[in-house]
Amino acid sequence: MLSRLKRLLFLFTAAGLVLFISGFAYGNGTPDTLWQLPPIYTTGQVYGIVTVGGQPVGATVRVFQTGSRRMVSEINVNSNGFFNLTLKSGNYDITASAREQIAGQSNLAVTGCKFTTVHLPLEDAALVTGVLRDKDGRVVENGRLVFASGQSFVSEPTAAEGEFSVPIPPGRTYNVYTYPAGMGSSSSVIITKDIYIGAPGWYEYGNIIMH
Repeated sequence: MLSRLKRLLFLFTAAGLVLFISGFAYGNGTPDTLWQLPPIYTTGQVYGIVTVGGQPVGATVRVFQTGSRRMVSEINVNSNGFFNLTLKSGNYDITASAREQIAGQSNLAVTGCKFTTVHLPLEDAALVTGVLRDKDGRVVENGRLVFASGQSFVSEPTAAEGEFSVPIPPGRTYNVYTYPAGMGSSSSVIITKDIYIGAPGWYEYGNIIMH
């Protein structure tokens, strides 16, 4: 061991982790070595519950970066209704869906090394169904649609014949997108704009064509 090692100080800064090792000098003890380590990403924990009428229920929970329509997490919650997520610091939109019910919260702030709680009470949704086709009229299997109106709401993967269904909050106007490269991609493609969905219920949209 180095007998002149006097102190070891770790400093966390916004730019990353900087490690100062001092005490190697044989005089005044000032640092003569500086190591710059790669940046670290702080994460926070989100604890949530999905309910109907105050009672916990199972659902699918999805997380989007606020303003991006990019889904960063998707989990299935069992009947106890509770879930937890580890997310990088930032702002997120979180939705929950189950059958013909939906819930969502926008702009949830997640801070590194802290706990954030969210309650998602499900309410009656508008259930939009249809068939997804490419520009040549062929059905699209395993495609997903994003209905965006401030928040984003995602369909399950389309079936073998291109059928989709997606529960969304009623009384809103939506733009519809898809992600040809998959839901983790940052490049969405708009399919159609300004679809108004009224009261809760079933809406058969017919064919939606990918451009």
